[in-house]
Amino acid sequence: MRDHQRFFIYACVCYLFIGFGHVGIGSVMPQMLSSYQEQYGDGGWLVSMQFLGFLVGVLIAPYWAHIQSKTSILMISIAAMSLTSIVYALHLGWSYTLLAAPFGGFGLGVIETMIGALVIQLFASRKAVKMSQIEVFFGVGALILPLCAGLLIRIDLWYAVFLITASLGMLLWLVTRPVMHRIGQAARTEDSALVRTEESAAATEDRPFVGTWTVLRSSYRLLIWFCLYFMLYVGLEISLVSFMPSMVLEKSAASESIAAFSVTFFWITMSIGRMIAGYLSEATSYLGYLLASAAGTGVGLLGMAMSNHYTWLLVSILWIGLCMSGMFAIGLVAANEAVQGYPDQVISLMIASGGIGGSILPLLLGNSLERAGTGNSLMLLGLTTLFMLAMLWIPSQWLRKNRRKGQAVKTG
Repeated sequence: MRDHQRFFIYACVCYLFIGFGHVGIGSVMPQMLSSYQEQYGDGGWLVSMQFLGFLVGVLIAPYWAHIQSKTSILMISIAAMSLTSIVYALHLGWSYTLLAAPFGGFGLGVIETMIGALVIQLFASRKAVKMSQIEVFFGVGALILPLCAGLLIRIDLWYAVFLITASLGMLLWLVTRPVMHRIGQAARTEDSALVRTEESAAATEDRPFVGTWTVLRSSYRLLIWFCLYFMLYVGLEISLVSFMPSMVLEKSAASESIAAFSVTFFWITMSIGRMIAGYLSEATSYLGYLLASAAGTGVGLLGMAMSNHYTWLLVSILWIGLCMSGMFAIGLVAANEAVQGYPDQVISLMIASGGIGGSILPLLLGNSLERAGTGNSLMLLGLTTLFMLAMLWIPSQWLRKNRRKGQAVKTG
């Protein structure tokens, strides 16, 4: 159990790193575009390139884990994101930045898939609580980095924000092997999880591998709706984080450094909400929690669209962060509850779907901001929450109908 706690701490730091990686570009987007003399549409391309790499990473992760140790995979992936951050910090030019982005996204995708699957396997009895707890550290990372960015922008060193991500990545790289070695020993002695490290690879060598697409084909009636939900949710989150400072600048009289802090306020309520999301979802139901959260997010986005004063924009941003806080982690748990027995494949599929949304929606939002303006773009984002509600309502009704059939069979 002590080894499990060590791994949980390691998982939390990994999610802190992932949080840094996901919001780094967005926290300095106006400064980066101004420095390179690019437009919002080009910024959308940069975010999309990173999420294209993210998509490849999450799709490859289950197959890669079947042929190589998770220790080596995590070390390679952490190194990829760290080196990408160094390229960003060196400020070499827009072309180099675009070329590096997919490699950083690839590393983030693999790390998120691997760590999420291990947490669900190792802490099966409290997976919703544990997943929401490690998501807190994603939020803390996404909170801290924009705060640092705001300070660095004031002294015209915005590009140094990427060195913070690279430094944390180097620390994680150094501790990965000893942590995974200990959890590999625990897997052999306690038989609590199938953790494929160098030390436990032989134990899982004979276990048949089931591909991600095989799982999708066998359970498509449920998984397709969860895939669409994650596509919309992740696209919405990344769009907000990437363009929030820019949208606040357009809709209010805030300075650049104050606008950069808007992302920090968003992640403050995201982090607070994640502390209780697991408990709330277990006290009610996973899908019921997600439906309420999606509805609340839509209200907040409409509030942002109708606000032109920084105070009301801030209130809307805080509300949106609170509503969105558990939608990713609880969504993963809900999908795994719906299709049990394949955590690696289900998580890979869900995060990959999110990667598609994270690649497409920021690109569309960047172009929309140029052509339609901030208010109209926020209204369109608000409409995406209606589609999210539909994507969640359909599987909830399908599962409820199946449960009733099962109860009828038992009583009959």
